[in-house]
Amino acid sequence: MARQRMHETELSSAHALLPPPDPGTADAVDSRLADLEEELRHARAQRRETAQELAAAQALLSATQEQLASARQEVRVLKTGRRQVEIGLQDAARHKDAYLTMLAHELRNPLAPLRNAVQVMRGLDVLDPQMVELGEIIDRQVDHMAHMLDGLLDIAHIAHGKLQLEPQKLDLAALTRQTAEDFRGIVESGGLTLDVLAPVEPLWVWGDPTRLMQVFGNLLRNAMKFTATGGQIRITVVREGETVTIQVSDTGIGMTPELIARVFDPFHQEQGPSRRPGLGLGLALVKGLVELHGGTVRAISPGLGLGSTFCFSLPLMELAADEFAETAGALSPSASLRILVIDDLRDTTDTLQLLLEHEGHHVAVAYEGEGALRVARQFQPQAVLCDIDLSDAMNGYAVATALRRDPVLRTAHLIAITGYGHEQSRLEAQAAGFDDHLLKPVSMETLTAVLAAGRKGK
Repeated sequence: MARQRMHETELSSAHALLPPPDPGTADAVDSRLADLEEELRHARAQRRETAQELAAAQALLSATQEQLASARQEVRVLKTGRRQVEIGLQDAARHKDAYLTMLAHELRNPLAPLRNAVQVMRGLDVLDPQMVELGEIIDRQVDHMAHMLDGLLDIAHIAHGKLQLEPQKLDLAALTRQTAEDFRGIVESGGLTLDVLAPVEPLWVWGDPTRLMQVFGNLLRNAMKFTATGGQIRITVVREGETVTIQVSDTGIGMTPELIARVFDPFHQEQGPSRRPGLGLGLALVKGLVELHGGTVRAISPGLGLGSTFCFSLPLMELAADEFAETAGALSPSASLRILVIDDLRDTTDTLQLLLEHEGHHVAVAYEGEGALRVARQFQPQAVLCDIDLSDAMNGYAVATALRRDPVLRTAHLIAITGYGHEQSRLEAQAAGFDDHLLKPVSMETLTAVLAAGRKGK
């Protein structure tokens, strides 16, 4: 007990020695503790807000991921659908091309005997003026129909990059004059005048003469269509630096700026004084053919009632005149030929036989492939005019192949005359052994030139 009392006494003495508590220090501590507690509460509130924001962000990310997955699925579906549409469009394009090719073939077949018959009538010196006029009407309508068929096929081939040019060195100024003279009769028969301004010196270009004449023809037909009787058409050839520009101007109905912007579009049509709307392919073909030659086209008009001018420009070549001497002048056969005509359409075969015999040739005919070979071995023709789509088991390709294998007949000039005008038909004809590929209906002028060229080549 005594020891405990002594301990308590010592504690009391110790406490007596301590300084008394400072009320200000206690308040500061309490204030600091309160501040810390407030900061803690604020930090906890911020943590809760951050946790909520994080949860919202995670929810948004999850939703975005779901949307992205859905979008990816839609893209896959769209890609699959687009591919199916592309395949469908490609199939439709192939079917369309095949249909146009077959349509052109079937429509060309009846045109051939019509043209042959008209040309035979011309050679018979028919005296009845009504018969002469009827023959001219038939011939013009055959030309018109053949022109439309060619346009349908050509525009499809250009659109698919399948039209092949056969370019050569040519004088565009001379070609312009020649084509203008070829069309002068048609232009003047419509009550129009045709003027040509072309330099005498040659303007050399690298081009396909047949296709460039087609360009000229389409531009002249367009001018005729939109120019009333009494009007004027003028063709001007101008050298502009390294290019040559052909201008075909008329005094016709003119064009608005809106029409000029779409005048070269396929199937676009405007009604002209001729009342013949056509298919709306002529100017589209002009554009396509000129661009295939590396050239450009444009249309100009001051306005309605003030006429129009269509221009196309081609790059020039620098050539010496003697480089072109071999191609100058027209070819014509100087003597008759032994010609075998093969076609399963008797009207075509028989009228072509009459026409060729009237031109002084010796002609044999056959209506099917196997019979044609028998006739050929007896007749030994110098030239063979053969249809492709014969009705028997032996088509024109097979006939050409057999003739090329025959040691006696292999040197004959083989000419395919067919309604098939696509490039594949030309290539197959060449592979089978044909020297030339002509489209029905064939004019006598074209046939004469091809026969003459074949004779020169032999």
